[in-house]
Amino acid sequence: MSQPVHEPIRLHIPGPVQISPETYAATTRPMIGHRSKDFVALYDDIHPKLQTLFGTSQPVFLSTSSAWGVMEGCIRNLVAKKVLCCCSGAFSDKWVDVARRCGKGAEALQYEWGTPVNPDDVAEKLSTGEFDTVTFIHNETSTGVLNPLEEVAAVVKLCHEQNIPFVTRGAGTGLSGGALPLKECVLIVTTCMQQILNVDYNNQQVVVQPGVINNWITQAVSGAGFYYAPDPSSQLACSIGGNVAENSGGVHCLKYGVTTNHVLGLKLVLPNGNIVDIGGA
Repeated sequence: MSQPVHEPIRLHIPGPVQISPETYAATTRPMIGHRSKDFVALYDDIHPKLQTLFGTSQPVFLSTSSAWGVMEGCIRNLVAKKVLCCCSGAFSDKWVDVARRCGKGAEALQYEWGTPVNPDDVAEKLSTGEFDTVTFIHNETSTGVLNPLEEVAAVVKLCHEQNIPFVTRGAGTGLSGGALPLKECVLIVTTCMQQILNVDYNNQQVVVQPGVINNWITQAVSGAGFYYAPDPSSQLACSIGGNVAENSGGVHCLKYGVTTNHVLGLKLVLPNGNIVDIGGA
């Protein structure tokens, strides 16, 4: 009797992170003071680029503190009544501690570590009118939670029914602007969908989620003498979902072809929210 196949809920993040020679070289320069003219010039250069990156015209604040400092700033400035803390791992659990240390009323919506937060539970709590702030960790790296495709499809379907524009975004490295959000649209980000689900050396195939970084595929198969040929200049940062959407190329593509020459099949969420499989792999 065949065993039932269960969808994984773990998000496995590879490491260590590769650091470019340029980054290493930059760390050898003398530090600059945060009140110096050099820092002002640096910040003035970075800030508009961050606004473009995050798709906002609002200020983007940089913090030199640990995550605790950012958490405290949020709690002290946003919580007037009570905060609902969605807890499913080490980092999300910290929100409750920070809120209470700041003298704010806080309630933990506690889940077993590694279990995704249930939106219905959050809606039920918010319906009481007790809370004006909700905290959660989008990418709970202490345990890891898989973002299921069905949830993405549900968001797309809702946008379709309400005639709300949406844009899907991977790593945001594309120079064509394909991932830039429109005004008043929903941005669907796939960066946490980063699992390599299957490697089949016999058939020279891999099955990956859209948030998998291009170079991770080569890293995953290089030990067996394989590599993934499409290699855009941003291969250390760009994701496969964006590569497929933009049909990315690279220096190896002169011989082996661009991304479309290497895709055998796709599972897609259509603009109406339907999920379809295309291709014959």
